[in-house]
Amino acid sequence: MPFYLTRLFYRNLKLAILLLCAFIAHSYALETKNIEKTATSYNKAAEFKLLDTRNALHQLSDYKGSILIVNFWATWCSPCREEIPAMNRAAKQLANDNVVFLAINFGETPDSVNQFLNDYPIDFTVLLDIDLSLIHISEPTRQEAI
Repeated sequence: MPFYLTRLFYRNLKLAILLLCAFIAHSYALETKNIEKTATSYNKAAEFKLLDTRNALHQLSDYKGSILIVNFWATWCSPCREEIPAMNRAAKQLANDNVVFLAINFGETPDSVNQFLNDYPIDFTVLLDIDLSLIHISEPTRQEAI
């Protein structure tokens, strides 16, 4: 290939990469703007009542005044398994800062969840949403913590 064509190719390649980077930066800026706009216009989160793995009832209002981090998970979810150690460490480190972690399992039986927890222990409260009563949270609604 002649030198001038190689040079032209690399010049066009640089331009294409530059345009791609500009497009990605613009998309990120728009997404960030949308998140900031949405974060300021939320309503209160819907109340829920769920049982934990020891059959104790928990409801959202029990955690009023706390910073609540909710992790939705399932036993079949491999990324969920991978994040458990980090979530355990974070829950332990933030326990004295009024931060409460909840792991809400979606749609599985207490037996299957407890069997999973034998292999992958979660060191904070695990709640069971057996009948998928919280599925509406995944719909595009505007919710915020109390």
